[in-house]
Amino acid sequence: MFMTVRVCCAFLLVVGLYGCEARLNMERVAENNRQPVQRTDQLMAVAANDEVVVAVGNFGVVLVRPRASADSWQRLALGRDANLIDIEVCPDQRFYALSNNRQLWVSDAKGEHWRPVPIPTLESLLTLDCAPDNTLWVGGSFSTLLSSLDGGASWEEQSLGEDAIFTQIDFVSTSEAYAVAELGLVYHTSDGGLSWQSAGLIDDDFYPQGALFETSGEGWVAGLGGSILHTRDGGQHWVAEPTGVAAPVYALQQVGNEMMALGESGLLLRRSGEQWRTVSGVGHGAYFRDAVLVGEQLILVGGSGGLVVVARNQLR
Repeated sequence: MFMTVRVCCAFLLVVGLYGCEARLNMERVAENNRQPVQRTDQLMAVAANDEVVVAVGNFGVVLVRPRASADSWQRLALGRDANLIDIEVCPDQRFYALSNNRQLWVSDAKGEHWRPVPIPTLESLLTLDCAPDNTLWVGGSFSTLLSSLDGGASWEEQSLGEDAIFTQIDFVSTSEAYAVAELGLVYHTSDGGLSWQSAGLIDDDFYPQGALFETSGEGWVAGLGGSILHTRDGGQHWVAEPTGVAAPVYALQQVGNEMMALGESGLLLRRSGEQWRTVSGVGHGAYFRDAVLVGEQLILVGGSGGLVVVARNQLR
């Protein structure tokens, strides 16, 4: 008798739970699907030229808006297999986006008419940069670097012989660039990428999630645990700069004459002098992966439909 009552109570409890479950609001779902930015979007990178701003992310999502129109985003879809992980705008004003399936997506200066170009390599690719002379550079696994002088139509591949993946390439001039990789590897070129030499080693096999080299010799790398390191001698020596946070830092960006760091759980840091301070009031719970300054607005992109516009004078 006791067992029967217990089973019946369990049955009633299950029925009650399902009976109280809110019905799926299909109108709300449809409305979300009509929006240019959707909650399921995982935005990975953003870039701007003189005409438009372009953000890219998972499942081939491309968001485009005029520089002067803050809310006029247009949504394009390049295909669900085109998971876009990086985007660059070259001096010729064209946009180039890197997909994790070894494809380069090429657009015009208006962020329209995208076309895929295969990248002929067996390596996994993670980072993209455009040199001041419009040469495209892609970095990937087994310390592989690929370059294209003709917008991706043809490629030259070289490996530096290390079993490590490049996470970022930064050209500071037509001839000089830095490339960082896992295991704390740092490489430097002074001849436009014809040859690369080891520039030093970051301690403790540091994995640089993000890096920024704006001038010859000086740069920063960021990683897990809120770590940001600074070098003044091209990567030979690194000094930790305290951030006061433990969340992973994924990217470093120059914003005017200041530097910003972006990371997990809506982390946004601002460097003032040699101190990093948290910027509050941004209001995004997921991660930030990239940012670009457009006029007096900082546009941040990240997970869970993260597309946040912050006035520059609020970055305090």
